[in-house]
Amino acid sequence: SPTAPKARKATAPRLTSDQWRHLHDTLIKAADKDDYYEVNLFIVVTMKVLYLRVFELAPHGDPDSEQFVAPTMGDFQITTLGNNRYWELNVSGKGDKDRAIPLPKAYIPYLKRYREYRGLPPMPSPGETAPLIAKRGKSDPVMSKRTIERIVEESMVLAANRYLDMGMPEASEEILQTSKKTHILRHTGASMDIIENRRPLRDVSEDLGHESAAFTEAEYIDADTAKRYESGYVRGIL
Repeated sequence: SPTAPKARKATAPRLTSDQWRHLHDTLIKAADKDDYYEVNLFIVVTMKVLYLRVFELAPHGDPDSEQFVAPTMGDFQITTLGNNRYWELNVSGKGDKDRAIPLPKAYIPYLKRYREYRGLPPMPSPGETAPLIAKRGKSDPVMSKRTIERIVEESMVLAANRYLDMGMPEASEEILQTSKKTHILRHTGASMDIIENRRPLRDVSEDLGHESAAFTEAEYIDADTAKRYESGYVRGIL
């Protein structure tokens, strides 16, 4: 009997560039109108731009062990490479593996904006103990990744409702379906940098905390198939 065709391995789910811009613009408008949403804006942009997992923003590990990690603003640090100085975020990821992620210049205004909302100086200082993510209107840290997940979900719902206000119900439903897939921000940032922005695969892989660039390529890139579907989409009938 004929052998069934092998199913194509799906790459990591991501937002399209248009969906990301819509989500970003929705949160900018919401935060400009009500500073309640400054937390949403900072978390969503940070997860997307720095390829973070949800748990990496919140305290994690056994509180009674040396492996307990409580992210603070002091995790933002300056490093000198050659004649240049760069800001980086130090992250403790899966398997307690640490990595330093360079901050894009374009990210700095978002960090300053969030810190201003928190009543902090524009940029972090060495050893600063203020929590990376604080409860709204308080200085206490957010204590669980579930809180971060809810904030991301809330952000997606905002974007979906704005699509509805724009008379785009299908776009609203599509982005609403991603509301509980909080890893999608990490995947979106990495995919956009590799495919759209042509950032070197190895650089993205290291910032993701992957063991190898080959693993990153398998998870995030299916460029040949993407091109085939794009060319197939525009074929005519006559």
